[in-house]
Amino acid sequence: MTYRALPIAALSLVAMLVAPSAVAEDDMPAKTAKYRHVVMEGAGKHMKAGAMIVKGEVSRTSDMEFHARALLGVAESLEELFPKGTGPGDVEKTEALPKIWEDWEGFVKANEAFKKAAADLVKAAEKGKLEEIRPAFGAVGKSCGGCHDDFRKDED
Repeated sequence: MTYRALPIAALSLVAMLVAPSAVAEDDMPAKTAKYRHVVMEGAGKHMKAGAMIVKGEVSRTSDMEFHARALLGVAESLEELFPKGTGPGDVEKTEALPKIWEDWEGFVKANEAFKKAAADLVKAAEKGKLEEIRPAFGAVGKSCGGCHDDFRKDED
């Protein structure tokens, strides 16, 4: 390689390294919305598994602590999953309503109810007594529904 070709090769290498990050930046809102959707689906699966436990469909009461901790983890990170620029109009696929960003304080308040309910479920699950788990699980479901009613598109 000649001395003159070296700067051109270096510039080509820099362009190759910078180009993917520019594409990644453009895809970030869509990828964030997709990631958020996957996390929320996971929370739904933990709720379904928990419902099977509280209904007595499976005798795995000891697993409720695992599900409760997972739900608490979602609750604790939920607000970070909804950054500005990831709502309707910003990304093609999202079930989030614009109201999340229009009424951020209301969204945070709804999430605080979810966090409290999930933390209470963890405490009840640690004791392992269904008579304490059932009402705590119901409170988590209520907090989820409250948020879905106000901040999520209706499922068709």
